[in-house]
Amino acid sequence: MTIAFSFIAFALLSSSPLTVKKSNVEWYDRVYTNCKAHAKGEEESLQGLIELCNQLNSDIYKAYHNYNVLFEEMTGVHYFQVTYKQMEKALSVDMKKGLEDE
Repeated sequence: MTIAFSFIAFALLSSSPLTVKKSNVEWYDRVYTNCKAHAKGEEESLQGLIELCNQLNSDIYKAYHNYNVLFEEMTGVHYFQVTYKQMEKALSVDMKKGLEDE
């Protein structure tokens, strides 16, 4: 277990799932901005959406297999469930908007 993860889990012991949700929004915004930064045309915009999906899938997979059990044991918050539902909503909004723009 990394020191950073231990610190975050300890800090969240007295926090609510709102803290997890807030950090998820900040993380998603960074990933979304990074994926959209390279998109200049229609084709690149679609590639950016695919890259966003791939990045989210990869990170959510890692969260489920590497952190979920530890996080839940230390904080009582089911990290994967909170994260997945939130990312699913954010991604659906951005996918719909991206596909309508094209």
